[in-house]
Amino acid sequence: ATGQVFLDSNKNGLLDAGERGIAGVRVSNGLDVVTTTDEGRYTLPVDEQSIIFITKPRDYAIPVNAHMLPQFYYIHQPKGSPEGLRYQGIDPTGPLPGSIDFPLLPRPEEESFEALLFADTQPQTNRELDYIREDIIPELIGTKAVFGMTMGDILFDDLSMFPRYNSIISKIGIPWYNVPGNHEMNFKAKNDQYSLETFKRFFGPPYYSFEYGNALFVVLDNIEYQGTGEADTGDIRGSGGYKASISSRQLRWLANELSYVPEETLVFVATHAPLGSENRYYSTENREKQFRLLAGRPN
Repeated sequence: ATGQVFLDSNKNGLLDAGERGIAGVRVSNGLDVVTTTDEGRYTLPVDEQSIIFITKPRDYAIPVNAHMLPQFYYIHQPKGSPEGLRYQGIDPTGPLPGSIDFPLLPRPEEESFEALLFADTQPQTNRELDYIREDIIPELIGTKAVFGMTMGDILFDDLSMFPRYNSIISKIGIPWYNVPGNHEMNFKAKNDQYSLETFKRFFGPPYYSFEYGNALFVVLDNIEYQGTGEADTGDIRGSGGYKASISSRQLRWLANELSYVPEETLVFVATHAPLGSENRYYSTENREKQFRLLAGRPN
């Protein structure tokens, strides 16, 4: 895959003649991380199920869609999601485009800022979506926060409610990021590989990062679906259990990403399940490896 990260001067989302590339932007395929050349260009290997995404650099904004979801990725999945999932996944994307380009918009960012964090919004019915719409959103419209994030369990298993949920959250009026939780899994998936196909359809990569001000925000997927027929916790409707774990692929990506990040940078890590707890009930496997990647960083 090859393409260009560019300054979208006319804000139309397309690379037009005369629009310049942006150097030094990190681009990834979920494993490798490269930085753009002086002309804003990059090249990365892809396989038959890849997501190409950028790390938003400070002092730039990513275009958002109608639901205020940042558009910082391209899904390459020529055959689409496998059949038999409970909810719709990725439509076949066809051949790889000749150029996968990412627009950015200039935006000065302060080092002191506010963000909104939701956790476990978890509506199960349209009535519960009404509660979010009526009780939460009106108080947040006009917020000074520069972005928001839902830390997993965005819905309660019924992934057909994503469009209405996203529409409701978008009324806050700020870019909104999302973290995958155990209630975003497509429970008819055979294994963890395809458990987040519907999440990807709406939000893109299940792990990624972005900068704002002097901080780096890292989103990780630490929910590992055990597959249909492996239910043992009783809380996933008999459709398969899960464990809290960070995959080795994510850790390799994180190591590559952090290799470009100055040691003094403030780093936030967002996961759904706790990294550790006093009773070790939901302690995340491989968290020690993650800690080692962050070791020596003062912030």
